[in-house]
Amino acid sequence: MADWVSKWLNYVTLKDKVVNVFTIAWCIWRDRCSFIFQDKALNHHSTFRIAMKLVIETEQYLNSDETQPVITSTPPTGLDFAAATSNLPQDCIIIYSDVSFHKNTKFSGIGLIMNDNAGNYLGCKTISGITRDAEEAESLAILEVVLWAREKGKDKVCLISDAKLVLDYLNNNNNQICWFNNSILDDCKSVISSFSFIRFEFLNRSFTNMADTAAKYCRNSRGNGQWFGYTPNFLTAWM
Repeated sequence: MADWVSKWLNYVTLKDKVVNVFTIAWCIWRDRCSFIFQDKALNHHSTFRIAMKLVIETEQYLNSDETQPVITSTPPTGLDFAAATSNLPQDCIIIYSDVSFHKNTKFSGIGLIMNDNAGNYLGCKTISGITRDAEEAESLAILEVVLWAREKGKDKVCLISDAKLVLDYLNNNNNQICWFNNSILDDCKSVISSFSFIRFEFLNRSFTNMADTAAKYCRNSRGNGQWFGYTPNFLTAWM
């Protein structure tokens, strides 16, 4: 391995492209690790797309003499529930998603609540983990939503979350997502391509209280679980 890498650094035609070489090599290594340790299917198109995006962004940053501006936005207020869930197919399910993230320990908890179109509770799922930041946890939560829906044989889904930037990315309304989370959300897009109906709606946290309760319980207890057709003890206060 050492000889292999040293050739990259010393080979004349690659010497001026060392940043590009290592960026591409890292992307290949990352996806290879996902395949080996997480049994994630390899997609060379996705690997290439992410690698080239990173190469371009890195070159732009290194060649720029200007300080990158800090992007700020007005805190969103959210839509009302009626507007977010209007005109849904009769057999569409609604999944509420929320996360709880501790910035010091990096522990995160994902809480998902599935209801039918009439608002009747169907199930709950929690997933604990360690993430870089809240945005990564929110991105993983959205991926868990579509995987859960597919697992349950649902192909008409309305997802409700307070993660506005993540939802805007999925709705093609912004590119203000960290590059690492792009691949997570692109995986999400790949899954939903088989759905017959999908809608991503932003609502503020007052509409996702049950999912918030599940997420906090999950982070504090470090417990993963799924309750379909019945209610876990930590949600009984909401029933």
